[in-house]
Amino acid sequence: GKPTSVQGIFEYDLPANGHVRVGIYDSSGKLVQLLVDDICDGKGSGRLFYTFRTKDLPAGKYYTRLMLDGMLTKESPIEF
Repeated sequence: GKPTSVQGIFEYDLPANGHVRVGIYDSSGKLVQLLVDDICDGKGSGRLFYTFRTKDLPAGKYYTRLMLDGMLTKESPIEF
């Protein structure tokens, strides 16, 4: 598909403090855009919201993945 920019909100529950990475992955599992790469310390557990804008990704099916300390915590399909 043609490159497109999409804005959305990624909502996730953080079970504990730690190193958080949120990325958009294509259907082959390749990271195409890193959204969050941060140490969440002192925030504790809770629900977080991150507003993102894709950077000229071709239209198609993707997955958002939340990693906490290197472990996959959440994966959600997205399509645009």
